[in-house]
Amino acid sequence: MKKITEIAHELLSSYVHQTAVCADFTMGNGYDTRFFAERAVDGTVYAFDIQEAALNQTKKLLNDPANVRLILDNHLFMDRYIQDKLDAAVFNFGYLPNGSTAITTDAEVSLTAVKKAFGLCKKHALLVLVCYPGHAQGAKEAIEITKWCESLDAHTARIMKITMVNKPHAPFLFAVEKLSEL
Repeated sequence: MKKITEIAHELLSSYVHQTAVCADFTMGNGYDTRFFAERAVDGTVYAFDIQEAALNQTKKLLNDPANVRLILDNHLFMDRYIQDKLDAAVFNFGYLPNGSTAITTDAEVSLTAVKKAFGLCKKHALLVLVCYPGHAQGAKEAIEITKWCESLDAHTARIMKITMVNKPHAPFLFAVEKLSEL
């Protein structure tokens, strides 16, 4: 069975074309950023993280492609950097893999950022939200993200949840396709 991040990439792949505008709102080790960069070669990829270690790891992974903007800032401030409408975007909440588990995304900040990101998405863009409820902050975040997804009108967004039903604290994702401009 595929990992949740591999499933996320499969879902995003049909939304990311050569000139796409994409955002990795939680850069981490750079795998989502690289995924976007390799497909949106004539587009723009924005990648955010608050940790310099994440930025440095991603730089090594990418070999400095011209289509990527690595941003050392909180994803909450995305509107300072992104003026274009997004074709595809992803959040992988939680903490930097192999980094400090004391530095995590925050439920309240994440929810505000998700709402902003959804606003930046163009009609028929895909926003993928990967939740990790296996730690305390991740559990809070998963609850808030779930409530937000459930609150969206079916005419505004089509939302799919993918989860492992027999593993209580397994990561899961929401694939949110924007259907109309708000």
